[in-house]
Amino acid sequence: MTPAVVVLELNELAPHLVRRWVHLGLLPGFARLFDQSVSFTTEAREAPGLLEPWIQWVTVHSGLDYEAHQVYERGTGHRLQAPRLWDMVTAAGGTSWICGSMNTGIVGGRLNGALVPDLASTQEGFPAGEFDDFLAFLRSSVFDAHAVPQRRPTPRELTAFTRYMLANGLSKKAMKQALRLFVGGGAHHTSWDRAMLRDRLLWDLFQSRWSRLRPHLATVFLDSAAQLHRSHWHRQGPESMQIKPTADEQVRYSQAVLEAYKAMDEMVSQALRMVDESAASLVLVSALNQQPVSTTPAPRETQIFRAHDPMQLLGIAGVEVPAVLEPGRGDETRLVFESIGAARKVQQALSALQLGAEPLLQVRLDGHSVYMSCAIATAPPPDARITARAGHSVATFREMFRLARTVRSGSDQREGLLLVRPVGGGKARQGGRVPLRQVAPTLAALTGMSPSDIAYYFELPPLAPAVGVRTERRTRQRDSVGV
Repeated sequence: MTPAVVVLELNELAPHLVRRWVHLGLLPGFARLFDQSVSFTTEAREAPGLLEPWIQWVTVHSGLDYEAHQVYERGTGHRLQAPRLWDMVTAAGGTSWICGSMNTGIVGGRLNGALVPDLASTQEGFPAGEFDDFLAFLRSSVFDAHAVPQRRPTPRELTAFTRYMLANGLSKKAMKQALRLFVGGGAHHTSWDRAMLRDRLLWDLFQSRWSRLRPHLATVFLDSAAQLHRSHWHRQGPESMQIKPTADEQVRYSQAVLEAYKAMDEMVSQALRMVDESAASLVLVSALNQQPVSTTPAPRETQIFRAHDPMQLLGIAGVEVPAVLEPGRGDETRLVFESIGAARKVQQALSALQLGAEPLLQVRLDGHSVYMSCAIATAPPPDARITARAGHSVATFREMFRLARTVRSGSDQREGLLLVRPVGGGKARQGGRVPLRQVAPTLAALTGMSPSDIAYYFELPPLAPAVGVRTERRTRQRDSVGV
């Protein structure tokens, strides 16, 4: 397995924004990558209800559509028993470095290399204990706090993380961002800065570990663009939106999306230097893309509230049952219980909570898990109180919930971007449209694996010979998969 590939996973990147800003000379790294790559448009097979990144990235990594992999929830990717790219590379005797990729897992707990799991999951990194300080800091102070701006790391957390990152690639840029956010007066742009810092820290760690390992397969997941699309697209182009930002919001956030793309552009430039120095291929993949929501519904339909502490809701509902808190789909929170009976009891108690005459929560039961989200779509009066069974008042809405988002200004689209740059660079070429499931075998081939090494084999995309990928067709039965 001599060849190697570096994969930039830029979640839900908007191709039309990239091309617009490349044309304006604002993204020189992306411009160079386009000039040296074969460009494909990927297409997810699923209907809009399944166009979620935590579903589609499993397809990117496994070559399996949702119908085959059945990974529906974020944080449950580890349940998939079918091999993904890094499992295939390990089986073929190669090495992998997986940094933050969404909804990951390792078949059989065996990996020749290292893996930082999805920050939204509760999974540990591999090797065990290697990334504990890194994950603890990002999950508590950067990832979670993207929605809870007032959360700041404790001195102990900050010290442990700083010590770890100084030994693992911490850049001056990331250090300045962190100091501004956690030590200085950086609260003004909190929702923007935290997403940007998360990407920068993942990138710093990725570069550092990559230079040591020089693996056959390396992936890094950058999510700030997708996050900022959802929150700030209407502030970037308010003229096309029904809901207009306030003057203050326009001043503070109109450049948020562009700044995220500029930060990613810097990383793209650094990635190009990395692969040029190491004789590796470079691939950029977005899985999906986002487009602006120009027909945004009325504010009462788009206000999203989240519980300050989901576990407190169990207390006010009158149930004290041990539970594990995990991410759910979208705006849902997932509570996992030891038994189906305990989950059912909690589901019934939470369903009884009301705000006035309206249900407080949307609650659904799935085996040992209870999924809940706030059912209130418009801010109630400050003194509005939550009631439990028999009309007993238990707390004010403001005590239990916070406003997380007012407008969802970006929507998921099934088309994605795939750029394949061969070793040393090539000429800009258009490669047409390909199913999203074909990304996995293409990446597998770029690592040096032959079709016989790949668990399930699909025909490679058109124009693959332009990047030195074999197009031999091989008929193989897919192994059975399960979640």
